[in-house]
Amino acid sequence: MVSRLGVADISAARAGLDLFGAVFDEQATYARNQPDDAWLRGLLARDDFIFLTAREAGATVGALTAYV
Repeated sequence: MVSRLGVADISAARAGLDLFGAVFDEQATYARNQPDDAWLRGLLARDDFIFLTAREAGATVGALTAYV
């Protein structure tokens, strides 16, 4: 299932960031240095920011971010 994340989806956003770290071999950038919840909530609240995640059997298997 593909979902667009919103302000209540902090844990899903963190799972997406963890996936980026694994896929791009950039753990320090995406997984270990994640922003705090308040900053992430602010980003997810923006109309010009899109964060999509794909989940299968409870696991995040895809993610995409974009600015409009």
